[in-house]
Amino acid sequence: MSWFYRAYDLTIESEFELEELQSCAPPGLHAAHVSIRSGSIDKTVLSALNPLHPQVSVGPGTLWLNIPGVAVYAVLDGHEVLIQPYPGADPGGIKLFLLGTCIGAILWQRGFTVLHGNAVRIGDGVMVCVGHSGAGKSTLAAEFIRRGFPVIADDVVAVDQNANAVQGIPRIKLWQESLDHFDLDNSNLTRLRSGEDKFSVKFEAVNDAARLPVKWIFVLEAGDCDYPHIEAIRAMEALPLLVEHSYRLELVSGFDLRGSHFLNCTQIASQAVVAKVIRPRSGFLLTQLYDVVTDFVEMHQ
Repeated sequence: MSWFYRAYDLTIESEFELEELQSCAPPGLHAAHVSIRSGSIDKTVLSALNPLHPQVSVGPGTLWLNIPGVAVYAVLDGHEVLIQPYPGADPGGIKLFLLGTCIGAILWQRGFTVLHGNAVRIGDGVMVCVGHSGAGKSTLAAEFIRRGFPVIADDVVAVDQNANAVQGIPRIKLWQESLDHFDLDNSNLTRLRSGEDKFSVKFEAVNDAARLPVKWIFVLEAGDCDYPHIEAIRAMEALPLLVEHSYRLELVSGFDLRGSHFLNCTQIASQAVVAKVIRPRSGFLLTQLYDVVTDFVEMHQ
């Protein structure tokens, strides 16, 4: 049995049910852009790949990913994900790496620039907030949802060669602490992994799935300050920050995409206003953080 979904402007046919994705009708006479299926993975493929570390090997058009106790994945040429689960593997764990690293690899292979962050639609443009894990990107995205702004991507943000953001997976991932802040009950939410207090929160996908230009990029960091504030970034600093906050950056060299990645990041940096947002290390001050960001956006329309 197969399920059909739509994400990142791609039709996806999957043998795994993925309730985080937006369902769609089968593509009719045409094959889906991406096929996700279960099956045995021939390890002889590894001889043609470069090992990044014992669990990851890459080559042009190919990613081999081994997560002990979860599954072995093979991502092929931007159109196929083959999954060999370990016996008794937690379904949540299987989906976690499928909808993260594997989807990211598919997008890289299909020519997108992939940023590690969240994308929010503001008017006719898109604001992207990037940062390292734990910076608070998803919590800030949840605040934008609460204020009525549509979030178009979480964690894995795809930007095309014209510096336009693409509608991604309509969910955000929040820790229990953030759920408590937003007074959200976790009883009807999907736990990302068994025994972990992080949950998938689904939201309504944007009906208008048009690609929109990335106009603002914020690098979210924790710092030694009492209140959130914004620090300007010189044009020459923007490009290396985009490279640094690309999703699974090691895949860029593994897939031999360094040249196109540099050009795409240059295009994004030339179009968007890039700035750092510094928040206190303790005490998130979410309302003040939201106000600082939206005030800056209004000043740089």
